[in-house]
Amino acid sequence: MAAINNPGEPAMPGPMRQEIERMAGMGENPTWVGSKWVKWSDVMPNLSRLLFSGKALLEGQLSAGEKERMGVKGKLGVKMVDGEGGVWELDFMHWTSVDKYVFSNQWIQFVEEFGVVEGRLLQIWCFRDTDSQLCFAFNVVEA
Repeated sequence: MAAINNPGEPAMPGPMRQEIERMAGMGENPTWVGSKWVKWSDVMPNLSRLLFSGKALLEGQLSAGEKERMGVKGKLGVKMVDGEGGVWELDFMHWTSVDKYVFSNQWIQFVEEFGVVEGRLLQIWCFRDTDSQLCFAFNVVEA
């Protein structure tokens, strides 16, 4: 996988890139999704979810089948690679009432393990593994 970044896209941490290569194959280039400043509501244990703007997140990334499964089941199971190359199982949903995408399930465990707090910058990429499953990569940056 070439370590080529688009303008405005940050460099991906090496362990993250290596795990994506293992999961997706050498030819897969992750798609830069964007950054999100972590808010207090993203790290509250009682909420246990990350909200991300719907329009900016996955324009053209979700397949018709994935959209249908999200509509029927309400969520899609996805894998997420962290900046150290660890792999997490998250639930991915679309809240149509507020047009936001939501990551939940192991999100709060990720927050606790990486000490994610309000004001940190979360960098997000998406990619497909060798089974064509939608996956994400999250890197937390101290601001």
